Amino acid sequence: MWKKGIFLHIASLSKELLQGLLRGKLGFNGMITTDATNMVGFGCAGRRKELLPKSINSGCDMLLFTKNLKEDYETVLEAVKSGIISEERLNEAVTYILATKASLKLHEKQKSHTLIPDESALDILRCKKHIDMAYQVSDKAITLVKDEQNLLPLSKDKYKKVLTIVLGDAISASGKPTVGDHQSDIMHLEENQKEIL
Repeated sequence: MWKKGIFLHIASLSKELLQGLLRGKLGFNGMITTDATNMVGFGCAGRRKELLPKSINSGCDMLLFTKNLKEDYETVLEAVKSGIISEERLNEAVTYILATKASLKLHEKQKSHTLIPDESALDILRCKKHIDMAYQVSDKAITLVKDEQNLLPLSKDKYKKVLTIVLGDAISASGKPTVGDHQSDIMHLEENQKEIL
């Protein structure tokens, strides 16, 4: 990424950060995963076919998220077969992955059939405590940096139409339910979208 003429290296692709700082100076001895490889920040650094092997060679042991599992698997497999990813590096990554699984006792849970919890474990989802926590976190996270165009507060008299684009569900990624009747706003937007676009 570029910022004011300075190249900022993506951590998932930085051998200096992963091997030099994290493993070397800080002595981290656990599994390292990439950041989400489907994000623009990762993808804008080059072609995915080159970035995935580069992230592994830089020190990431596991890839987080895929765009296409089959393609990503084949990309990494081809990098191993062609020697772009060495057998030594592959074995090191696999060792960290297996050590992480062992420390979480996943092999024991698999044998005792407790790896996947029964349906009663779902009772905790969307419980009052978690919903309240999501509200608190999201309320503290909202920050207005600048309002250089004096757009706020929004007024229905000043702005007759406001386009709202919701990426994903009507519930935020944090799990915080929408406040008010946003579902009807979304439906209204969908009805008028053709006219706006």
